[in-house]
Amino acid sequence: MRGVARWISAAAVLTTVGVAGAPGAWANAEGPGTPQATAANATFLSNAPAPPGGAAGVCVIDSGADTDTDLGPALAGRTALLGGVPGDPSDQGATLDTGVALSKHGTYVAGVIASQVDGVGTSGIWPAARVFSTRVFTGGATAAAADYIRAMNWCSSQPGVTVINLSLSGLGTATLVERQQLDNKIAEVRGPLHNINVVGAAGNNGSMTAVGYPANAVGVFAVGATDAAGVLAPFSNRGSGLDIAAFGINSCLTTNRGTHLAHGSGTSYAAPVVSAVLAAMRSYDSTLTPDTAEQRLLDNADVVDGVKVLNAAKAFRSNPATAARVPGAPVTGLGAAVADACEPPLAPSGGGGTSETQGIGSKAVDPAPPPGTTATVEPVAAPVIDRQPRARDTFAVSKPPKPTLKSTSMRRGVLTVRISGRKAGDRAVFRVAGRTYVRMSSTLRLRVRGSSWKAVRVRLQRPGGGFSRTLVIRDGREF
Repeated sequence: MRGVARWISAAAVLTTVGVAGAPGAWANAEGPGTPQATAANATFLSNAPAPPGGAAGVCVIDSGADTDTDLGPALAGRTALLGGVPGDPSDQGATLDTGVALSKHGTYVAGVIASQVDGVGTSGIWPAARVFSTRVFTGGATAAAADYIRAMNWCSSQPGVTVINLSLSGLGTATLVERQQLDNKIAEVRGPLHNINVVGAAGNNGSMTAVGYPANAVGVFAVGATDAAGVLAPFSNRGSGLDIAAFGINSCLTTNRGTHLAHGSGTSYAAPVVSAVLAAMRSYDSTLTPDTAEQRLLDNADVVDGVKVLNAAKAFRSNPATAARVPGAPVTGLGAAVADACEPPLAPSGGGGTSETQGIGSKAVDPAPPPGTTATVEPVAAPVIDRQPRARDTFAVSKPPKPTLKSTSMRRGVLTVRISGRKAGDRAVFRVAGRTYVRMSSTLRLRVRGSSWKAVRVRLQRPGGGFSRTLVIRDGREF
């Protein structure tokens, strides 16, 4: 089967921590801010209510989301395109032969977005958000491109969805036709008919040259993973196609086991941080489009080692329609000392503490500590889940060469840019005045005003491969 694999690699081994007994026995991992919210300077959103028009929806295309979680009422809708109980399209409770729920990864991702502030578990970036979940993975953790197209159709039909989250990778064996079909669907949901942002995890291969697919598809906002200082994680893909980065090392996560918590690392958990901020921003300012919302994040990001790192408060402050939402927020969240919200809590009287390090089929439970003492975690080795091959970066060997400038002209307000180097089938991706224009030719004709055209950036994208280096054109000259 031509498949897609989830972005869980050696860098994404998970550790869950919990205490047996009533929900009140659980540590409050909700404030003053989770590590991912603090680093993104987004703690102000944890108690931000939905606007009068209602909160935007984020659709998570993944392995499904469980209902027995800290998501609560935020889980507004779900469907299982694969792996559900026959006759019940909403069922997402199936398990692997090992007993591990299929919905584990999707629940983690959804929880980063909207886990509730309710005294138990952890909190999401924006708990007021509405989350929609669609499962496209079965026990083999793969799915065909057609499944993702069906999932995007479902997402775009749900009320109020303004963001689709893709914490996934792969399609290395898909045909060019299949990739083109998925690319076309991404362009469609992002276009004027639906106006949906598509956010993708950059991938955990540690590539220095390019992000993975579909994060590198035109129209996908690619997100890398950083530490609390904003430095890219060693496992995070970077280079061509990376748009922004967010915290993704040892994130505190909601699990599919009630109020249990988990640690997780990976771009899978950085992407939903960005998705949640985009959903909140577009909820409070309905005039924002996918382009303008993403541009606000890019224009107001912190920059660490040349990489743009999400700064939600700064982006909100830059917009009069959203500035009132960030009273007292710091200038940046990077480098802040954050207590580990997933630390084991005190065991209640008569109760016991448990901990487990989870891979597929592995589990270790500590004996209960004496009442009133701190439960401890003893990590045990766990198998890697859905590990991605690191031996060869397929995008590095299949990228087209950097285009060259052939000519530019301006006549009666119409800018014409012609490039060389494009081969049949390549897409020419032009960036002018903050907007992206994709052409299946070597020529861009665009009506412009003023001097907005004086800076033009052009990349080539080869189906089945990555992006070329960027051609920069200023004042009609190549740089």
